[in-house]
Amino acid sequence: MSTLMKTFTGAESIMAAMAGPKAGAKVRESLRSGALAGTGLFVLAFAVRCITWPRVLPNGPSGPVFLFGTDAYYHMRRVLYTLENFPSTLRFDPYVNFPHGGEPIWSPLFDLAVAVLTLPFHAALGAAAVLRAAIFVPPALGAATVLVLYLVARRLFGPATALLAGLALCFFSGHFWYSQLGFVDHHAAVALASTLLFGAALALLRALARESGASDRRAAAATGVAFAALVLVWPGGLLHVGLVELVLLSLLVFGRDRDRALRTARASALANGLAAAALLPAAVTASWTTWGDFSPTVLSRFQPWLFGALALHALGCVFAFGERVPGERLAARPIGRSAVALSLGVLLLVASVVAFPGLVDGAASALAWLFKEETFQRVVAESRPLFAAEGDARAAEARLSRFLYLAPFAAALMAWRSRHTRGDASLAFVAFYAMGLLAVTLLQRRFFNSSAVPLALLLAWSLVETWRSLGGEQPSRARRAAALAAVALAGAWLVWPLADAYRGPVANVKHALAGEPVRLPPGLVRQRAFRRAAAWLRANSPPTSGWLAPGAQPEYGVMASWTHGHLIEFVARRPSIANNFGDDLGEENFLASYRYFEAEGPEAERMLSALCARYVLFRTAAGADLQVFPKRSLNYRLSLPVPDVAHLRMVYDEPMPPRGGVSRIRIFENRAFPPACRAQVRGAAAPDANGARGL
Repeated sequence: MSTLMKTFTGAESIMAAMAGPKAGAKVRESLRSGALAGTGLFVLAFAVRCITWPRVLPNGPSGPVFLFGTDAYYHMRRVLYTLENFPSTLRFDPYVNFPHGGEPIWSPLFDLAVAVLTLPFHAALGAAAVLRAAIFVPPALGAATVLVLYLVARRLFGPATALLAGLALCFFSGHFWYSQLGFVDHHAAVALASTLLFGAALALLRALARESGASDRRAAAATGVAFAALVLVWPGGLLHVGLVELVLLSLLVFGRDRDRALRTARASALANGLAAAALLPAAVTASWTTWGDFSPTVLSRFQPWLFGALALHALGCVFAFGERVPGERLAARPIGRSAVALSLGVLLLVASVVAFPGLVDGAASALAWLFKEETFQRVVAESRPLFAAEGDARAAEARLSRFLYLAPFAAALMAWRSRHTRGDASLAFVAFYAMGLLAVTLLQRRFFNSSAVPLALLLAWSLVETWRSLGGEQPSRARRAAALAAVALAGAWLVWPLADAYRGPVANVKHALAGEPVRLPPGLVRQRAFRRAAAWLRANSPPTSGWLAPGAQPEYGVMASWTHGHLIEFVARRPSIANNFGDDLGEENFLASYRYFEAEGPEAERMLSALCARYVLFRTAAGADLQVFPKRSLNYRLSLPVPDVAHLRMVYDEPMPPRGGVSRIRIFENRAFPPACRAQVRGAAAPDANGARGL
């Protein structure tokens, strides 16, 4: 906040001096009110995202920390690894895809940033303090995103629209979901990075609309830095980048004149060139066994190639549109510019495919990821379409409000209004960017995180424009009040479904303040049970080498469903056979996490020994769920009251809840594990029993 206030104060003195005494006072008042509103929005957004504290810190600040989401546990593993080996990051992890190990597919910037932010806590108080500090990073990132949107909207549309946009984003639960307390995940940073890119691109478009090109280079440089930062946070950010690139290309081709096309080409060359240079060191050192060298799905050589090719394309257009007579004629009309742009694009693409054959496979893998054609993406919840099944409409409205359905019409109106902006493509870009992100959100719901940002801006603009239209050119006080009331009612109806996402957290705050138990949804209840089992395994099994030490090879792994892998790696501090990365680290182990529990007889024992797995963590099936499994499969036999599997010995059995008939967590030890690696497991069991209940 101090940086924000300094920015406003510096701008205040400059603008007030230029405007004169009376106008200067108005400028100062405007900037002060803007700083106050921005600070208020930041605080409000941060507070809203912290209302989940009863389930993250159920026993208060000194009690255990329960992260939200399983991915957060692996992010924290990488954060602690970086703190222990600073500034090295965890590039190859022997604790995943055991016994082969694997490269985590996430870009390292987010985890490195969290490590830097929590470095003082680690130095002074240790790892436990790091965990407590890290849970506040997502709310801070979410609040910063709201503030950036407010500043961008204020510059583009004025204070009323900016304030409404900031308020809307405070409560759009599509953005709240990924930036809530305890959700230590890179998607919170994705929303901030994409909003910074959104603002930088708008500044570039406004600079290109001016007659003077003095500010083109600054805006283009900011856009290039935003390109690189977003990709370093998440390679999927290329979808956001692509929307900006398409707008720049359309300006280059369909701009008003040759001068505007030249300036656009130069700005594009600078922005893409800077992005390529920034990404090159990280991408060249990346090595992937599962993915090719040119896969867009991970940080690879694809990203610097893409930005480098776009920079070369823009430079080619600059050369072609130069002051030579053929260049002037080519650049004079859109058809000539489009012919040049298309020819250069085809030439660069053909040359690239010849030089780098891996580009074709990389493009195919990216399309398979986006359209969920690969095995793993079909079963990932956040990869599902926004309206995948019956009842999803209510969930979509709870994430993005009812305005979701009106957004295309509002975007069309905004694009229509851009006809009168004298070459300024800002309005058209806002409309296009909002609809582009909404389109990919329809394909994969994880994008409601970043699509909430332009959607909140579009909602605020629509409400303000509607109020102005209803008020008329010279409205009376009564008419203005009536218009305001009508717009307020309409806005309340549009955003009312957002309340669904907050009923549970608000109720838990009331329970916590009254000293009552926190109520959790079934998914979190199961996760807590598995976390208890993982903590038991850590305390009651031989430790494995290299949890945070580079270069060490762990002695054994743990077989479980891939959905529990990150908890095993962080809470149990043991290697997992398969984890929440799915088949992105290796299809063999991912499929093994299914096939083992479906196996019958000696095949299961052979699979376990081949993967060097010493323990099996299993969630039992109950009732009708149990009957779907063949009676000879491990899924059925391990769920029985007294499991009877020759190669396994039960060492942990979660107590049955009083109501019974529900699943519970069990841990088994592999009897066939090599004797040289076997160690005594602490616990208690009746003589000759197959396991011990409630250890």
